[in-house]
Amino acid sequence: MAESGSKEPPELIANALGATFGELLVEQHGFVWETLTDVYGTECVASDPNLDDFLCFPRASVEKRIETGTNEFFNDLLVGLLDARREVLREAGESD
Repeated sequence: MAESGSKEPPELIANALGATFGELLVEQHGFVWETLTDVYGTECVASDPNLDDFLCFPRASVEKRIETGTNEFFNDLLVGLLDARREVLREAGESD
């Protein structure tokens, strides 16, 4: 984002980085790819197969940060997502 001159379109960057982030979730954290279709359209999401409706929208997450000019967000995004998943799992364990 800091470079001057012509750049790739933001949508292309969001698609590439979102796919890479989603694949990290799949390969290293046990998520699976799914396709979600709703009134807003169709999106590839990474979901936790052990939790109902625990979805991550990797492309949209990147796109939002590009739009706001946020840099160096992947680690915070990953930590926040994994923390949220741990909390949901903890709460699910308490309700059993």
